[in-house]
Amino acid sequence: MAKNTQPSRSQRVSTKNSAFLRTFRVLKKPLPSSDMPVFPKGPFVVGAGISAHQTEGGNTFSDWWRFEQTVLRKRGDDVSGDAVDHWHQYADDIGLLSDAGLNAFRCSLEWAKIEPKEGFYDQNAIEHYRHVLRRLRQRRVFACLTLWHFTLPTWAADHGGMEHPEVRRAFVRFAKRMCREFEGEVDLWLTMNEPMVYAMKGYRWGEWPPGIRSFTRTWRVIILLAFLHRRVYRVFKECTHVPVGFAKSFISFHVGRRHALHDRIIAWWKNVVWNDAFFWLTIGSNDAIGVNYYIGETVGSGGRKQPTDDMGWAIWPEGFRLALLRATKHGLPIYITENGIATEDDGRRIVYIRKHLAALKDVKERADIRGYFYWSLLDNFEWDKGFEKRFGLIAVDRSTMQRIPKPSLAALGRMAKTMR
Repeated sequence: MAKNTQPSRSQRVSTKNSAFLRTFRVLKKPLPSSDMPVFPKGPFVVGAGISAHQTEGGNTFSDWWRFEQTVLRKRGDDVSGDAVDHWHQYADDIGLLSDAGLNAFRCSLEWAKIEPKEGFYDQNAIEHYRHVLRRLRQRRVFACLTLWHFTLPTWAADHGGMEHPEVRRAFVRFAKRMCREFEGEVDLWLTMNEPMVYAMKGYRWGEWPPGIRSFTRTWRVIILLAFLHRRVYRVFKECTHVPVGFAKSFISFHVGRRHALHDRIIAWWKNVVWNDAFFWLTIGSNDAIGVNYYIGETVGSGGRKQPTDDMGWAIWPEGFRLALLRATKHGLPIYITENGIATEDDGRRIVYIRKHLAALKDVKERADIRGYFYWSLLDNFEWDKGFEKRFGLIAVDRSTMQRIPKPSLAALGRMAKTMR
């Protein structure tokens, strides 16, 4: 009888654990301090942001487009379609931003449009984004460019997404190509947007592509994305001299009852896991921190109930201040890369912005905070929530794609003058 050469279950588990630990040690190892560049502090910038899939339209080669057709449409939800046609109206959108007195714009590249088939780069799409960046330069607008904002090309999704090593290698190649293509056109690079939100939505709760519900795979993806960020950071350091970081979702967890020890421990743990863990996994691979802040969350019962926006998110400007203070402990320049409110009431939006900028100003006096991007410039496609949740400073009549600036756009422009 032939001897069984297959490893036992305990051997397989041991091998997996060893591989995990090796990966973790690589992730944890920082770059030498001499390799960390120091970037001089320039003028404080104030602007607004968007993402490609939510605004451009026609993203037919992406996993999100397929998800919309196979899942969202079937249950009667909105699909992105032409979105708000930023692809064709980017020049007018940038003009509205600049004319309002804002001097910073955050946007993203759409990998699925640039590399619709594996290994094939669409030069027309690359030139489109070059025109966008050059228009920003013409208007003297600070350009913050996100390399990856949630969506994947369908071919990458079919290979297994970011869990598959070949897809991660393809993303590194994509990053290298984009860095070379747009060198000299970008002021701040973000390798990815909200990696933990991506993992939770797609792999823990199954609400976004790929629609998986697995605690283990969620944390595997988070660790793999941290490792991927480190690799891309090194690629960028070989071809650009501008800051590189990523945009991280911050949630301010606080206790409802100050003297409830159990609640305090849970709030502390949630803050550590959600707000700090990804930074620990990417130590030495960031020149700046991108803070995305929307939500304050109460742990336990009691405490003052906070008002909510149309997303059901608790509005807590003090939580914004605490999130910024938490970010300062990493010792890096900070950009607020997203902060906004979903509401039909634009007067409420103006109050929201004013209160959050006041919280920012308090921290800015003692920390290296370099910019603020309201989310978002335009009412747009809010992922699985469709077009009903309106974050924008500019409304869009989707029957004509006409832009209708809201009073909050001009109000933010006026507030920006007091921040610089």
